[in-house]
Amino acid sequence: MANEMASYGPTRGSVHRANGKALISCGIVKEEVDAALRDEGLRVPIVYLAPAPCINPGALEKQLNRALERSMAVAEEAVVLIGLCHRDIDAILARYRARRLPINDCFDAILGPRRKELDREANTFYTLPSWLRHWKRALMDKLGWNDVDARQNFGLYERIALLDAGVQPFSDEEVLEFFDFTGVPIDVMKVDLMPLRKMLRESLSEHVHMGANRGGGWDEG
Repeated sequence: MANEMASYGPTRGSVHRANGKALISCGIVKEEVDAALRDEGLRVPIVYLAPAPCINPGALEKQLNRALERSMAVAEEAVVLIGLCHRDIDAILARYRARRLPINDCFDAILGPRRKELDREANTFYTLPSWLRHWKRALMDKLGWNDVDARQNFGLYERIALLDAGVQPFSDEEVLEFFDFTGVPIDVMKVDLMPLRKMLRESLSEHVHMGANRGGGWDEG
């Protein structure tokens, strides 16, 4: 369901203030966002876009418009956690009461200031464990890439950084399969979610419900 929203809803529990803020996020960071919200005790309506929507700008715009409409139905403002994934992203958001967080891509939100340090070390392609379950559909099925296309497109990178916050399981076999496809060494990098937690806490602070949250929202299918 690459062109559909993956999930819609709050962290588990009722939304007591529908006139506050809603969160829209790329589905590729769903597990990390759910964990960060839970750790911060934040409960807000959430709409997750499908993972890696940026590969199809037209589909992304449709998803984003639907997500914004749904968010406006339950909240006064939407906080949008996606990067510069569409050339008209700011114009799309300007039609709604929405603001995009100041990130170039989702990995800025995960890494925070550490991103600049890692960028200086090597030309890096960043990814998350969820990508290991979606890259075939995104790159092979949707874009039609074969091994040659992958080597050409990934050839400029010196490494792939697989950011592991400990919230998504993955196997060595999944990592090796992606390495075989790209030909680029993969470094599994342990990360914590403090930069993401801080960003969400500060951006959603006017609409919070402090206390334990268990679970990460409900799925539409």
